[in-house]
Amino acid sequence: MIVKEMSASKHKSSDIARSVYEHFKNRAGEHLSLQSIVDAINEQYEVGDSDVAETNFRRRVYDVVNVLLALTFISRDEGNEMLTLVDPCPSPPLEYVDANQDSVKTPSLKCLTRQMYTLLYERHDSVTFDEIASALSTHKRRLYDVMIILEALDVVEKREEGFFALVGEHVQT
Repeated sequence: MIVKEMSASKHKSSDIARSVYEHFKNRAGEHLSLQSIVDAINEQYEVGDSDVAETNFRRRVYDVVNVLLALTFISRDEGNEMLTLVDPCPSPPLEYVDANQDSVKTPSLKCLTRQMYTLLYERHDSVTFDEIASALSTHKRRLYDVMIILEALDVVEKREEGFFALVGEHVQT
C-alpha cells in the first residue's frame, strides 16, 4: 500500500474522492459502514495526530460519500447504516431536488449536487461557475466542494477558465 505523504491541510479533495470511489469499486457487492470507509481511506494518507486534521479529513470523506449518494453511485440500506456500490451506475437524469422546499436555511450537499447535476444536464453547452452559483443561490464555497468531487469522478470536466460541462454517459443526447 502506498502512503501519500501530505500535511492534513494539503490533502486534495480530488484525491480523496478518487480513493473513496475506488474503495467502493474494489469492494463491489459488499456493505460498508461509513466508519470503515473513513478508516480505510485514512490508512492511505498521513493525516496527523491533531483533532483538527482528523476532523477536516473526515469531513472530506463524508462530502464525497454524500456526493456519491446524490448521484446514486452508492446507496444506503434501510437502516441507513451500510453503504453499497450501485452496479451499474444509473444514467441521468437524476430526480431533481428543490432546495426551496426545505425549511433548512442551507441546502444539503446532496441537494446541491443534484441541483448542480440537473443544471449541467439540462444545458447542452458548458456553464460558468458564476451561472451555477447564481442559479442555485448558494455560497460558492459549497459549490466548489461539489465541483471538485464531480471532476475527480469524471462526471464533469472544466472546459476553459470557469466553464464546466458533463462528460461521458452523463451528457444528454
